[in-house]
Amino acid sequence: MSKPSKLFSTTDLDHGEHAERDELIRLAYMAIESSSRLQDAQCDAVLSELCSKALAAGDDSDIEAALSELKNDDTPAYDELLAMSEDCAQVYRDASGTHILFLIPILAWSRYHIPQGKLSDAVLEQLAACYKSHYCAETARVTIGDSLIAAEHIPERLSQVQDLLKHLVENGGKHDAIVSVAHLLKEATVPDFADSRYIALCVSSKNEADLFPSLSHGYFDRARSHMRFCLQAKRILELSLLGSVFDVQPPAAFFTAWRQGETAMRVYALKALVDFVGCMGYGPFELIATTGIFQRAIESDSEPNTEIRIGIAPLNNPSTIIAGVVWPCMTEDVEGTQQFAGEVLASCDVTRIAALEQTFTMEWCEDCGAPLYANKDGLVTHIEVPEEVNADSFAPTLN
Repeated sequence: MSKPSKLFSTTDLDHGEHAERDELIRLAYMAIESSSRLQDAQCDAVLSELCSKALAAGDDSDIEAALSELKNDDTPAYDELLAMSEDCAQVYRDASGTHILFLIPILAWSRYHIPQGKLSDAVLEQLAACYKSHYCAETARVTIGDSLIAAEHIPERLSQVQDLLKHLVENGGKHDAIVSVAHLLKEATVPDFADSRYIALCVSSKNEADLFPSLSHGYFDRARSHMRFCLQAKRILELSLLGSVFDVQPPAAFFTAWRQGETAMRVYALKALVDFVGCMGYGPFELIATTGIFQRAIESDSEPNTEIRIGIAPLNNPSTIIAGVVWPCMTEDVEGTQQFAGEVLASCDVTRIAALEQTFTMEWCEDCGAPLYANKDGLVTHIEVPEEVNADSFAPTLN
């Protein structure tokens, strides 16, 4: 049961500098104390109204402050407020109907630059039609962003997510449309052999049921529809992603798609790492992998940032890391994450795995900014391409 709190009293919450933040916290606690779906609906309606009001004003600071306090309190009320605020950010209603923001995640790896930026209108029209045939009614409007968006260009704040949604709505008009999202592409991404890309789209309709697949469809029919969409979208995008090996993930509402895409990217990037090293001429049985825990504290009283850094070395030179990837992880699940990385490597036939027990301090190369990895002897080192591999021809944009 959640701890009792003075936040349940409205006496002191109607006035003061932090009244809006405190009201959000109070309602989040009330929501988790609810004992019926009817009461849930009442709490949700008021909480949704407050979140939507803040986002309409373009100021999510009270929401963020409330989330920060609830997270520090380690209470289920944090998840309640987070889910509500995210839904308010990715859904927008006006006189023309209801609009919801979706993402199509794409996982890719390449020896060259993974493409980003503007796609051709022909590709976008096909992709929007493909989405419409699988995920919404024909009467709904699909407004699609015109660019492949890198992970670091995805909006982070709740207000920025709603700004993107409103940008698509306001520039999309009354029919299916393509809208520029060039304002998100602020700078070039740092080249990496494996990375995620996203395509943003907005689905709009007067009838909210038209925004989603019909509820009459069977569960397995939906699963097959997901698969067909991913395969068809991959064929549509093939020429736009030349030089990359990639997979398209099922689309979902903004925050769900972002989380699922980043989670899937972990496994994809590690499997791609083995394939990447295979391009150098090494088979899985000729490799040794290291998994190390790296931490840094942002502030003395804060939880440390934690990463599992996974390096690959050839058996004939096991002290030299020739490729690697980084998995950010939660501090409380670090051992499980390190073990899971080993399981993924084993599924790729990399059977020699050194799971290092000590914790390393996060370090990066001062010249190029690349993360440093621990070799099997526990020494932190820079990635070094083997001398027998011509770096300029092997991966000219990554070296």
